[in-house]
Amino acid sequence: NGLIRYNLGYSQFKQEEYTEAISNFQKYVANNASTDAQRKNDANLRIADAYFIEGDNWKAMQYYNKVISNNKEDVDYASYQKALCYGLVRKNKTKIEVLSQFETKFPNSKYRDDAYFQLASTLSNMGRYQESIENFNKLISKFPNSQYQTKSYLKKGLAEYNSNQNQEAITSLKTLVENFPNSQESAQAVKNLEQIYIDLGQISEYAKWVKKYDFIDYSENDL
Repeated sequence: NGLIRYNLGYSQFKQEEYTEAISNFQKYVANNASTDAQRKNDANLRIADAYFIEGDNWKAMQYYNKVISNNKEDVDYASYQKALCYGLVRKNKTKIEVLSQFETKFPNSKYRDDAYFQLASTLSNMGRYQESIENFNKLISKFPNSQYQTKSYLKKGLAEYNSNQNQEAITSLKTLVENFPNSQESAQAVKNLEQIYIDLGQISEYAKWVKKYDFIDYSENDL
């Protein structure tokens, strides 16, 4: 009967019936506390994820903490998710503390680039631009194949611009456009570069640069 609850919970979770999934996973955990520690741990993780998706971040953290304290599998994932929860309940200082320790605690985790991206983005949102830039740089250099490469260049350029490092911002945004021309972030970088060059009163420099790229849709009339 316990395993039926577990399997039913998974089925409901996949069908996005999160309230029902939570109920069945909780009944499974309550009735099978000592029989299968690994599956119990996994059930707690799915309960946490369901609460997270439903927006109940405090309850999500409660169950992520169960996974972390068990110290078995998925501790890195639970810690990362817990950090996200802290941000969502406006405890960004704690979120930053957790993410800052992530690579030291979990040097082999597949979520390290996620942690760097969240850390750098949160620091930037709080106006801590130099720390943000340093962490975007770490992500870019340490994880060349990360899904966050384009977003990191774009956000790094914005952080540099917001901290009056205009030439550094131009370099970051141009690198993004040149290395990832077909990305959505590249199109945004072109717009950001235009604004920076306008602010600097160097629109002719922008015009010279933009004309080099056929994929940038810019007419003479626009210039």
